[in-house]
Amino acid sequence: MADICLIEFGKCMAALTAAIGKPMTREQTGVYFDMLKDLTVDQLQLGVKRALCEHEFATIPSVATLRRLAVETESGSEAVLASERVLRARKVAYYEPAKALEMMADERTRQAMESIGGLGRLADLTSETVGTYAAQFRDAYAKLERAGNRERILSGPGIGFSDETKKLASSLRGIE
Repeated sequence: MADICLIEFGKCMAALTAAIGKPMTREQTGVYFDMLKDLTVDQLQLGVKRALCEHEFATIPSVATLRRLAVETESGSEAVLASERVLRARKVAYYEPAKALEMMADERTRQAMESIGGLGRLADLTSETVGTYAAQFRDAYAKLERAGNRERILSGPGIGFSDETKKLASSLRGIE
């Protein structure tokens, strides 16, 4: 995934502030860039468009809101999509556990599944317990996702703005 560049980020934030009618300070813009720079241009543009369509108040949406709107898909969040993959893998988990693991494409999906009972529990699900399992899986997946976001943020540069953020802030003086 290609991180967003300063110019595209600036365009997205300019569109957001113009539509809402509220300015962002250079410091705010810098913080938003630091927290959202791992998104692709398409994801951020989608998040901004959705924020403009769905945000009820004339305020700048929080970083968390923009991120959530940017990464949710039309059919639901990443956790919902991963849950659907796991439930499809359920059909082969008992007889073909290796194939079931292949169907769970990413490491986070596998970790979430293992944290709530692993393949054994998945293979033993009945029609009465599938809904509960799916909800537990989505919760475990979301917790792992939040932990990953925290880790990514904390492992980044120390407190303060990166050089890229300072450059962006100075180039966006017209947004204030």
